[in-house]
Amino acid sequence: MLTLITAQLSVRTMLLPTLIVALPLLVLFHRELRSTPDSARISFSQQSDQPPHVTLDSDVAATPLSRIAGLSNYTEPPTGLLFVHPIQLTHGYVMRDMDFAIDIVFINSDGKVTELYSDLQPDSSDTYTGVAKHVLELPAGSVDAYGISVGDEATITFPNDSPST
Repeated sequence: MLTLITAQLSVRTMLLPTLIVALPLLVLFHRELRSTPDSARISFSQQSDQPPHVTLDSDVAATPLSRIAGLSNYTEPPTGLLFVHPIQLTHGYVMRDMDFAIDIVFINSDGKVTELYSDLQPDSSDTYTGVAKHVLELPAGSVDAYGISVGDEATITFPNDSPST
């Protein structure tokens, strides 16, 4: 009988911390899955009081599964793919199952470009990291062609939504 009581207490003491950690994550994922736009418009300017020097339309990866797949399901690069993360963190990106070279732009929650990587080749095994809430993958050469730089301001607009930074 004592063993049964000890086992029940052990299960309860293990379950509570698991629930404390899991419930907020479930709330975040549920919120993500409820409203997942499939496109976005991103404008870049050198300062917030200046007009944008480039505006791009992009596909969106806003769910956990779409962020994991990324561009690996594309045979040709789209104009762009914007990864929308629930919170700002240091995120790492890899060239898993890629068929083409890309550029990567990391954008923090204030809309500032924090990190850039150019001409990343599909056979690379490196991890590319940056502090971001949004990460934009573009066809290789786009960062230079559009004049996007670290420190630029990015304004992100989703259809039927107000601008977000």
